[in-house]
Amino acid sequence: MDDLERELRKRTRQAGLSRRQSQVALLAIQGYSIVNIAARLEVKESTVQTHLKRIYGRLEVSSRAELAYRLLTWRGPS
Repeated sequence: MDDLERELRKRTRQAGLSRRQSQVALLAIQGYSIVNIAARLEVKESTVQTHLKRIYGRLEVSSRAELAYRLLTWRGPS
């Protein structure tokens, strides 16, 4: 795990994401498809979609690009 990934994991925790949501978020911003994320985490595609929906809601974003930006610029709870 490199420094950027470690920092992003920390930020997902600060944002209140669960461990699994954090994994999904990090894979999503790396460009993995829902199918690939599901296979990698050994869950159903619908589970990944549910996690992404909840992640987007919690972080108030509507796309993977916004998700990446939010995590890269995260300054902690407001």
